[in-house]
Amino acid sequence: MFRAEVEAKGLSFEVDAGDSELRAPPLVITRILSNLLSNAIQHTASGHVSLIAQPSDNGYRFAVQNSAYLEHDAGAEALFEHGNKGDASTGAGYGLAIIRQLAEKAGLALGWRSDRTDGTEFTLAVPAKAVA
Repeated sequence: MFRAEVEAKGLSFEVDAGDSELRAPPLVITRILSNLLSNAIQHTASGHVSLIAQPSDNGYRFAVQNSAYLEHDAGAEALFEHGNKGDASTGAGYGLAIIRQLAEKAGLALGWRSDRTDGTEFTLAVPAKAVA
């Protein structure tokens, strides 16, 4: 779904989905991951964007990674508040707040980290009760 946009920007794009079966709300996971991938592509000027999906000790873990550093002066949790956005964002600041609400209602955990060396990673944890 995002390959053409990534290629148009000259970014490398990798999807590593493994071969596990997952039982979780597909629409919720699709909405969350598509928002995170869209954001990653939009905010990455050069380098890479990756989607990694793999079993974890506690269930299943998705990671959307990119090579861009996400600056946000208001703090880690503030990024998920309605109207808050990254310093370089051109959006209204509602996307991350909405997907966090979707995740919480579905019993999923959404997190992120960013540093100047490794870039940014958003994670979505699906608990074992939702994994086959």
